[in-house]
Parts: sequence; structure tokens; C-alpha cells
Amino acid sequence: VQSSLDHSFKLMPNVDSVSATSGSWAGGNLFKISGSGLLPDGGKDTVLVNFGEYPFAMGCQVVDANFNEITCVVPDFAVNKGDQVSMTVNILISMGYDSFELVLPEGESQYEFKDELTPTISSKDMTNVVADSVVEVQGSGIESNVKVYLRKSEISRFRRRNVRRRRQVSDDTLTEKPKSWFDNVNWKCASGYCNNEEVSSGMDAQPSQRSERSTEEEEMEQIIADEFYDMLLNAVCEEDVDRCIYMMKSDSKSVEKRSAEEELLEMSLGELHEAEIVSVSTTSVSFKIPTLPAGKYDIIIHDQDKGNAMGSIGALTNDIVVDSILPNIGSVYGGQVITISGSGFCQDTASNVIIGSSICQVLSVSAGSITCITPSGTDGEATVAVESCSLSVSGSYTYSLSGSPEIASISPSSMSGAGTVTLSGSNFGSNPKVKIGKYTCAVTASTDSTVTCDIESLPGGMYFAMVNNNDFGYSSTATFESILNINTVTPSAGSFGGGSMLSIDGTGFDEENMPSVTVCNNACSLVTVTATNIVCITPANDAADNKLSCDVAISQESGNVAESNAFEYDRSLTPMINSLFPLRGGTGGGTQITISGSGFASTGNKVSIDGVECDVSTESETEIVCFTNPHNGAIKSAVIVEVPTQGYADYNNVEDATFYYIDRWSSIWTWGGLGTPLEGEYIVITNGQTILLDTSTPVLKFLLIKGGTLMFDRENPEIELNTEYILLVEGGKLEIGTEEEPYESKAIITMHGHVRCTELPIFGCKVIGVRNGTLDFHGSHVPVTWTRLATTATAGSTEIVLTHPVTWKAGDQIALATTSDRSSMKENEEKVIASVSADGYTITLTEPLKYQHISISQTFGDQEVETRGEVGLLTRNVLIRGSMNEQFVEVLPACEQEFNSG
Repeated sequence: VQSSLDHSFKLMPNVDSVSATSGSWAGGNLFKISGSGLLPDGGKDTVLVNFGEYPFAMGCQVVDANFNEITCVVPDFAVNKGDQVSMTVNILISMGYDSFELVLPEGESQYEFKDELTPTISSKDMTNVVADSVVEVQGSGIESNVKVYLRKSEISRFRRRNVRRRRQVSDDTLTEKPKSWFDNVNWKCASGYCNNEEVSSGMDAQPSQRSERSTEEEEMEQIIADEFYDMLLNAVCEEDVDRCIYMMKSDSKSVEKRSAEEELLEMSLGELHEAEIVSVSTTSVSFKIPTLPAGKYDIIIHDQDKGNAMGSIGALTNDIVVDSILPNIGSVYGGQVITISGSGFCQDTASNVIIGSSICQVLSVSAGSITCITPSGTDGEATVAVESCSLSVSGSYTYSLSGSPEIASISPSSMSGAGTVTLSGSNFGSNPKVKIGKYTCAVTASTDSTVTCDIESLPGGMYFAMVNNNDFGYSSTATFESILNINTVTPSAGSFGGGSMLSIDGTGFDEENMPSVTVCNNACSLVTVTATNIVCITPANDAADNKLSCDVAISQESGNVAESNAFEYDRSLTPMINSLFPLRGGTGGGTQITISGSGFASTGNKVSIDGVECDVSTESETEIVCFTNPHNGAIKSAVIVEVPTQGYADYNNVEDATFYYIDRWSSIWTWGGLGTPLEGEYIVITNGQTILLDTSTPVLKFLLIKGGTLMFDRENPEIELNTEYILLVEGGKLEIGTEEEPYESKAIITMHGHVRCTELPIFGCKVIGVRNGTLDFHGSHVPVTWTRLATTATAGSTEIVLTHPVTWKAGDQIALATTSDRSSMKENEEKVIASVSADGYTITLTEPLKYQHISISQTFGDQEVETRGEVGLLTRNVLIRGSMNEQFVEVLPACEQEFNSG
């Protein structure tokens, strides 16, 4: 259809023909609608084909839909037959989410169910069957082109996925996308400027995306993904006919046709098993049962032209049976592979085989056989119990002691490294295999009584050797030892700081399952492992001794060995780090570090911080200067100095040698070299980035902490963060101290704004908003924040005495509560501390008091009553405040009359 307004084309569905207009009352034949444009928005799951109208309507299950054809299975209408010999019903088809009604060609819009096209079945000659049983079904109207299918009775005939229908949205209901609060924002971040769309996604009124989806959401995502191509194709076909046809021809997904009727029938009826036809007449059909898992099976007699036969003759029960077990005699030590042949075994559920009372390890299962490895048993016949498809059946197997392979001796019985082994005994067979533990010993020569094989170097320990006779199974076992031994350890001494490359020579080391090596019970970090050599890096040792002798021990899965006093820590061989300057630098690298100490090499020293090399520029025996390289993320890590032939340097105080990789706010390199944040800018700290706020900021427009961390610098005496908005999302964190390490300097967050500011959705303005984030504020602990006057403070006094000692400091603000009558609220006073006495009891103020604040004790009978003015500390070292906008400040004059409380 061509639009008269925009000259565009819209491709409309068209039907050329249908494959049938009549058939069996039992349905089952394939009904094909041929034409073009038959692939709707949403795919085949949005195609509905109904035969008949209420109350006789029944669905024709759609099994395939593509651009040129819709295929469905005619429904079983036998329930509506009654005494009728035929019945004609309308065919109604709707397509897509908008339920577009498809018009069929004239004369092909109805379907007739007819007696003359309906084969019938009335009886069968047996109910319980096994593989190859021949079953005869009696009936009428049976023709030579019939096929017989068997289907598990419990399988649902229809497997249609329910799809929620979308409301069709027409062009005139589409509205413009709402304007985002963050439109046209330039975000400054670590790379300079970040993409606005990426930063602001999910940050309007709707919640952020969750990092993980539920199972239901994953299933819906898969449905959407499966249907996306069909939706896209439908949209293209509405706009561009040529491109639509090209896509139809070029993409196999849309033009795939299942031409085989069996495949389409299986899609509609579930898993089908076709039976072999033995004979057919108009009144009967005989067929042979295929090899099937045990269970009940419905019989489907299908005429390829008319449909399914009508009638109910009950299900066939396929039994489980064991026909043979081969071989049926084997070793008492087990290990023989046997095949249990029969029928009715289940592949999709667990099948178990028990011989005697032991499990025969199942290797494979088919409907006709089970293969397993025999367990050990006693001489004589044993019952084989098979359980499959929740059914049981049994057979027999014979264990033969006289025929079992036996090992009389093994030579040598112990070995260091690789070598040749000879086993002597009986019944080894013509082509034996040898295992020592889990390792294969390669056979070089064999007779029925001797086997010679070559074994590789084994991890040191004790093993069982065993011969496998391919025809009879396992032999008895013999004990074999691979010797685990340490021959030499070099070097014999090194630094207390660790780092010495320790080489251990010996035999029996496990190069497959890495051993653990310890020096003085501390782990030696593995570098390489072979069967005869281990190289590891010695750990640091914090002992205060000048020398310390240590055992070197190896522990592995197959055994353990230790060499006493094999390595010595020596203070004279230990380089020392005394100090490091500076102690922190940006993650982008480029910080020049000076390391002072002793025992360094004049050349060849290596410096690293958390595995990142620091490029040495100058070095001597007492000082090394290097430049840091980039590091992924913020971290505190001790500097490691590796001195040639001596190992790692030790520390006089590890804190003095710990470097903090951290991006500082004040560094232009933190912001991609574009300069530090300016007034009115939008700032974002993204996931994986930690920034140290080491300077006060201008008034920012917006601070977004999106997965990253902003932490106040502890070394700066006072820092103020100024901004209009702060928002923490996606795990963002704003930190001023921690519970374990409170913040001791002065930290201020000042929020700026006014009553007419633009509100951030949900949160408002002049706001610190948190949506999946962390505010971690822990200021300096103040033991006493509120106390009382010990003596009366008179008006005009600049000194007060307290009942409790305090830790308050000069410059702190305090409040003194009124002690006059009930109308004396104006006598509450705020003052600033000038000094505090050494004992903490006496405070000197910067200004004199305006009013008297009493502190007295009175006795009434035996009761003492204290009346003392309260004094509280107002100052905290972490302060969150709002700015005062002078434009909106109005000063109200004081009342002429004094306040009267009544």
C-alpha cells in the first residue's frame, strides 16, 4: 500500500493458497498458508489460527512462520462430532501485536471435518511390549501411506509459549522524549571530559539499573532478543519492499523452511519415535516397536493426506529388559568394562548398576545398552541389579579368582626419578596396561607372567602399582615408593627482608600439583617447579636476631620432606630502608621518590610499589631516586627495594617506607591535564577512581560520585568542599575519616543554593543525595561535649570554671544556658574560647559575659540541691552547612517590649 502523503510503501500480508480444505475429525495434518508478508511483528508466537467460532473454536497450533508461509497442525475436532458425518468451520487468522486479521482466498476460508476422510482405530493386540515386539492395531479406513508414531504419554501435546501482547502505539500517540535534567552538561573527569550520555544515564527520576538481573528478567531479555530480528524485519518491510525481499532471501533465519513433515509434527506433538511398518491393510496396521526408554507411549496413526486416525485404544507400556551381559566373567579386583544389552533404559535420568552390593561405574547409557566398569567382588556368581526409568531389572555376572591377574613382586620397589619397573605374577593377558597410582607406566614388554614398563619421575611418596588385563580387569596391587629428597639449598644465607632467589635441588617434586615451600614456617613464593628443582623467593622475617637459622620444608600431596638449618637470615646481608619522600603520588605515575637507607648496591637496584616498577634514575649505597609508573587504582603499599645478590631491603619502620598511590584533587593530571575543577563546573568521579581532596574547592555546580570515592586529606589542617549538589550513585563513597581512624583535621562541606534553585528530581536542591552509595563521616572524638559551671560566672567575667575537665581548644565555640527566670531566653549566650587551662577545668573567653550564670548548691533538710548553669561545646571538626544567600535575607527589627512568657 502506498501512502498519498509521504510516498512511502507499507507491505501488507497476502495469501495465495492454503494446503487443504478438509480432513480427519482427529486433525493432526499440517495446514499450510502460502503467500507473502506472513512474518508478523513478534514472530510466530503472535500468529493465531482458529478453526471455528465460539463455542466450537479450537486453535491450530502454529509450528512455523516465515515470510512466505505459515504452518500449523489442524486441531482434533472429534469432541464436536456427535452424530454428524461432517462439519464445516470458518478459519480465522490474526497476526502480530495489533492482531491484524488475515483474509484467505475465496473458497479456502473454511475447513470441513468429514467421516470419509477419518481413519479409525478400535483395538490393539497387546499392551506390554519390548524392543522389536510387533503390535497389530485394528480399525478402518487405513491406507498404505500411514505412518505410526509413539509418544511418551505424559508429554503435553501443545507447547505454546504465552507472550504478553504489547499495546500498539500509533504515530500520533508518540510524544517527544522528556528533556533530561542533565542535558547539555560537560562533565569533567579523570580523562578530561566524559561522555554526557554515559555519565547521566539512569540518573533522572527512574532508579539506576541493577548490576544483576533476576531469572525472570533474564528470560524476558532472551525472549526480546529472540524476537528482535522479526520486529526489525517487520519494520523494514513496512517501509522498503526491495530491502525487505533482500533480507528475506539473504538471511536464513527468516527464510528457513522445515520441509520434513516429521520435524514439524514433532514440534507440535513433542518427541516422536517412528515405528517400522510391518504390514498395512484397510482394517489394520502392524508395526515393530523401536528401542525406547521404558514407559507408557501413545499410538499415533497418521495419514499424511488426511490427518490422524480417530479412536482411543489406550497406551503401550514399554518394559525394561536385560537380554545379555558381556563379558559375563571377570576379575575379583574389578576394572572390567561390561555392556548390559536389552531395552527400556533411560538416557535422560540416572541409571544405576549394582553388582553384588557395589556400584558398577556407568560410562554410557542408550535405550538399548548400559556400559559400566565392574567393582571388586568375591569369587563366584553375583547379581547385577539395573535401575533405570524408576524401574528395576536384574541379570548375573561371575567373579573368577583363578582367572584374576595377580602381582607377585615389583622390582625395584622404590626409585628416585624416572626409570624402568618390572612386575611379575600371573594372568596379565596379551596386552596389559600398568598404572602406578594415577600415572601410566608405559609397557615396553610383556608376557602372561611379566610386564616391563617405563615410569616418569613421580612426585615423592607411596603408590599402589596395578596391572589391567584388557579382557579380564584389574590385578591385585603392589606397593611402590618414589623417593622425595632434598639434596642442596642455595644460597645458604640472605636478607631479613626476604627476596633471595632460593634454589632447591632434589628428587620427587610434584610439578603438576604445586607443592608448598616454607622457610622458618613462612611461605617461600614459588617461581618454578620441576621434578628435580624448585625455585622460590624467600619471605621476610621480622626476628630481631643478627642471624637466624631456618629449616626449609616441602609439603606436597604425595608426601613431605624438610632440610634442617638449610637457610640463614643474616643482618649483615640485609639492606635497610630508613625513609621515603614523598609518601604519596598520583596513580598516573611520574612522582619522583627518594629512598634513603643503607646496604643498597651502587648499581642494579630494582624498586617496585605493589608490583609496579619505579624507574631508577640515580642510585648509591645509601640513596635511590626513582620515578613512579601508572598504577590501576589507589593503594597504600610498602616500597620494595631489590638489591642484587642480597634480596629485598628490610624496614626500620614500615610506615616510613609506605607509598600512597592516590589521585590528588589539586593535581591537573587527575583531570586529564585540563586543569583542576573551576567554579560552576560539573565534576564526576567514576567507578575505580579514588580522589584525595587535598585543597578547598571553588563553588562547583554539581559533584557526582558515580562508583568512585572522594576522601578528605588528613594531612591538610582545614579543607572546605563547596558545591550546589552532591549525588552518590552506583556504590559511590564520600569519606571524611572512618570508624577505625576518625578524621582529626577540620573538614567543611558547604552546600550552596537559594529558594529559587532548580531541583534535582527526587532529591531537590542544595542537597547531598545518596542512591546506592556511602557517606562515611567520622570526626574527632570529644570525651566531654556538655558539662556544668563549678562556680557562678558573673556578668562581665571572661573566665568560667567547669565541673568536669574538657579537651576543648582555643577558637572553639561554646554555649552557656540561661539560669534566670522563665522569660530569660535572651540570656543564652554563645562565646568563643580564648584558652583552656592545663587541667581542663578553667576556660578563658575572648569576650566578657553579658549575663550572670549561677552555680550554687543548697541544702533542704538532708537533701542537697544543685543549681548550676550548663555549658556545651558547639564546635565539631566535621561541619556540614548551607550557605547564606544575602539576596534572600531579610532583617526583622527587634520588638520594643521585652518578651513576656505570661
